[in-house]
Amino acid sequence: MKKRLIALVLLVVLALGVFTACGNKGGAITAEQAMAAAFQDAGVSADEASNVHVHVMDKDGIPCYSIHFSAGGKEHSVLISAADGSVVGYGH
Repeated sequence: MKKRLIALVLLVVLALGVFTACGNKGGAITAEQAMAAAFQDAGVSADEASNVHVHVMDKDGIPCYSIHFSAGGKEHSVLISAADGSVVGYGH
């Protein structure tokens, strides 16, 4: 559990660093908030999610967090707007 938490924190820090480097210095939500929105959209809790990966990307001109994770025997990929936390789309 402790290793998973450390890995998650490192991913968040990395995602935030990349996000700032991409030129958006004032994203309205954090990577942690984006993960919470993705988990809520999938109907799972943070404790149920594993293999969480956060990437920063641009979808049709919208800065987004791409959240990939496993939960309930399924793989999930959710795109969350960095501006307002809304679900922008789903990955494969």
